[in-house]
Amino acid sequence: MSTRVLIVDDSPTYLGEAAHQLEQEGYAVVCAGSGQACLDLLGAESVGAILLDLNMAGLSGMETCQRIKAQAALRDVPLLILTAESENQALAESINAGADDYVTKSGDLTVLKARLKAQLRRRQFEAENRGFREQLLRREMDARDLLASQALAQKRADHIGELEAMNTELRKTQAEALALAKEMESFSYSVSHDLRAPLRSIDGFSQALQEDCGDELDERGRHHLERVRAAIGRMERLIDDMLSLSKVSCSGMASEPLDLSALAAEVAAGLEAGAARFDIQPGLSLRGDRGMVRVLLQNLLGNAVKFSSKRPQPLIEVFGSEGAFTVRDNGVGFDMAYADKLFGTFQRLHRAQDFPGTGVGLATAQRVVRRHGGRLWAEAKVDQGASFHFTW
Repeated sequence: MSTRVLIVDDSPTYLGEAAHQLEQEGYAVVCAGSGQACLDLLGAESVGAILLDLNMAGLSGMETCQRIKAQAALRDVPLLILTAESENQALAESINAGADDYVTKSGDLTVLKARLKAQLRRRQFEAENRGFREQLLRREMDARDLLASQALAQKRADHIGELEAMNTELRKTQAEALALAKEMESFSYSVSHDLRAPLRSIDGFSQALQEDCGDELDERGRHHLERVRAAIGRMERLIDDMLSLSKVSCSGMASEPLDLSALAAEVAAGLEAGAARFDIQPGLSLRGDRGMVRVLLQNLLGNAVKFSSKRPQPLIEVFGSEGAFTVRDNGVGFDMAYADKLFGTFQRLHRAQDFPGTGVGLATAQRVVRRHGGRLWAEAKVDQGASFHFTW
């Protein structure tokens, strides 16, 4: 079935040419000559992607974009802004308004078609990823239901044969769950590879541009190039963090006695801690998966270092007893009114320019604690530091 693409432009000439070329590519094209006509059409029909002109009479492209992305049913529909090359400020504001990409308008629609195809492929990857997660969740729920049934059957069992049959079924279920987890891990790797490939290309060409032509650019041009390079770095860190989150959510778990104090000291030594001082209580121990516990400490201690870095004497403390542990810092803290957002993926309580990060670390930490049967929560006050507590 052809993907329906909505083109919104108040230029009949551009609208006609774009529609003609996209129809030749196999798309089903719907046209609108204004922002209001676009919104009216979306209220009555569904589309797979939207190409939206930035500069239109009446309702502007930016306002139209904001209204589209404000609707939950349309939020995931890929939206590409069509803009002139000189509209850098308006372009940035449009991306902030929710646009997924932009394309410079020209008579040659090769780039437009390529970026449209890339956005549709991204949406397909996201849909497949959601499908895998839902399938995994259903399998986990089925496995839990089965385990509960087996536990009840064990209590009622009268002889060894019934117990052996239940154990055989349990091993089969565990094998299926492990196989599904491996499939999810393989899928995550594939998505990561497909994301990294174009990122490496952007990184390489931007570095070459910086090295070969940097002297020919004015200050504004060099500033834009530096922002591109910084964005590449943020994207690479985001991919790494999302893979880490996927791994702690789906991978198998080992269980062994661990020296939590020693692990915390190792992680602290590997951080770029600056002037921060660590006070780690000796003798802390627990039983769990070493790799996951290291990920937990890297996120909690790394956060403590980051948010206390602007203090004249940053202090990070690690202490606990009887299966309850705390990581405390004397940093900027946060308002507890927003604590419910703290462990959500991509949720941030501070501005990225003040404290950079991907918004995935605490979600990953929470997954580690939950998989070990515990609970993770935080207490803080603005400008008075924060404490992260977890049970095991």
